Amino acid sequence: MNRRLSLITSVTSVLALAASLAACGSKDASPAAGSSAGSCARAQGKVELTYWGFGLPAPKIVQEFNRTHPNIHVTMKDVSTNSVQQMTNALKAGTAPDVGMVQYSDLPSFRLLNGLRDISACPGVADTRGQVIPWTWAQVTFGGGGVYGMPQDTGPLALYYRKDILAKYGLAVPKTWADYEAIGKRLKAADPSAHLAHFASGDAYRLLSLMWQNGARPFQYADNHLTVDLTGGKARQVVEYWQRLIDEHLVATTVQELTPAEFKAMDNGTLVTMLGASWLSGVMQANAPGASGKWAVAPLPQWDTSKPAGANYGGSANTVFASSKHPAEAAEFASWVATNSYAQKQLIAVGSVPPSVAALGLPEMDVKPAYFGAEPIWHVFSDSSKTVDTSFQWPPNMTTVTNSMSDAITSTLKGSTTLSAELERAQQKIVTDLKSRGVDARAGGQ
Repeated sequence: MNRRLSLITSVTSVLALAASLAACGSKDASPAAGSSAGSCARAQGKVELTYWGFGLPAPKIVQEFNRTHPNIHVTMKDVSTNSVQQMTNALKAGTAPDVGMVQYSDLPSFRLLNGLRDISACPGVADTRGQVIPWTWAQVTFGGGGVYGMPQDTGPLALYYRKDILAKYGLAVPKTWADYEAIGKRLKAADPSAHLAHFASGDAYRLLSLMWQNGARPFQYADNHLTVDLTGGKARQVVEYWQRLIDEHLVATTVQELTPAEFKAMDNGTLVTMLGASWLSGVMQANAPGASGKWAVAPLPQWDTSKPAGANYGGSANTVFASSKHPAEAAEFASWVATNSYAQKQLIAVGSVPPSVAALGLPEMDVKPAYFGAEPIWHVFSDSSKTVDTSFQWPPNMTTVTNSMSDAITSTLKGSTTLSAELERAQQKIVTDLKSRGVDARAGGQ
């Protein structure tokens, strides 16, 4: 058995066991909401579906689907606020929708609740596999051929940089992480008020994405248990790298993502680069208009330029909940969103890179925003997405993960400890939480 198959089979074993334990220990869990594929035949006559989603393009996408599918009608509810909590509450109450938009990182949490339908037997699902970027398919599949959603969108990372400031100091766009650090030192020497990037308590998810780029496995399913290792192997290389940038005062440690302080720094040039997803492009244009024409986009710096590796920060899948009475039609809707050109164009328009391979060749991907120097920035993001590692997995308690990692970063920035030491404490908290949910988990090195 190859390593990839072994890992995903172990994912199923661990989560299935955890779900069983959770169901036995809580009257709210629904053991009947099984994840077995079973039969998935289309219904006779017109079908009504409920869909809980979020994001600007969602209503337009639903409207177009309804127009082109007279035998299926989708009614959408916007769950932009606390979507995970709303869907979790609905699962426990037995009022879950047919289809829900769930971030890739939250899929295992819903699997733990036994709340998702395996749609691998539904018509058309198998055909979708070859139409989407490989890593997105890996995010929605588990062992034994189980499929628990269809990719909706992605957030590949790239390097946003102030080309005017790099030019001012004669600095080249960094190609490696060593280059990136060297540029930070030269910037700091030239202008003490300038920061290479920001690294604050809100950057936990981004740190995981950068571990992903380096081939780290902070969450490893094997031998019927889940190992949480935030500081070992290739994760350690990433952690120690950012520790150096903190120690050398090259990064802004009080600037939080998506705040007025960040927008101001984007605008006035005190923040010289951003390690951001594709969706950040729209945020920048709306909130830092004074910097129009000064920012550009380049590939992420690499650890090994002979093996280009991308990273992802965000993105969601459309999942069919186990309680749906019309899984075939629900799966048809989810598959259509993943591959239909109209749906993909709507996603591109708001800064999402589509999961569909064909959509990466749409004319909309050739747009050259004036804000970014009239360059085709979407090509950079699509290239990043094509090289994202397919074997990265998420744990079934991401809220605890991000909270614990954020606390670790906060403690580190106070200056009396290290990021590595604090992340080791964080992983113990994460493991304790997993065990409380019935998952056989352990910290790295044990």
